[in-house]
Amino acid sequence: MRTVAVFKWNGESPCNEEDDAERLTMELARPAAEALLATLRERGYQTNVDIPYDGEGGWHFTVDVDSQTFSIFVMWTGIGEREEDYFAIQPSLSRGCLGTLFTPTPPDYKLEPVCRALDQALTAMPLITHLQWLTDREFERAYCHGDPLPRKDE
Repeated sequence: MRTVAVFKWNGESPCNEEDDAERLTMELARPAAEALLATLRERGYQTNVDIPYDGEGGWHFTVDVDSQTFSIFVMWTGIGEREEDYFAIQPSLSRGCLGTLFTPTPPDYKLEPVCRALDQALTAMPLITHLQWLTDREFERAYCHGDPLPRKDE
């Protein structure tokens, strides 16, 4: 199942003059993460925060969909040329610390409700372009190995 959303953000981006490259990559994803959270809230979904919080490699928040809580991770990916930055959203089912440590990863189909909610929100956002959904393996090949993104018709 395709559970990773990859897209271009055509909105405001932070200044490129940040001295700390890691901080810059974090800040690049902030506007898209904030806009996504706001759009989900406008569509009636409950979130745990009013604005995303920064964490390991990106921006985080949770959203409740169909009586389940999902973690949302938004990050700048570095896929593509600098002028065509891509961002990614990786949802996961919130399971708590013990559940994460001692139970197997839930199957991808458990993410279907949140992927549907994210897709509807993202397609409603005019600053989001080139949206496509990837499998974890497709995303890994593009993000970790530098392979081109799959064509949308594949």
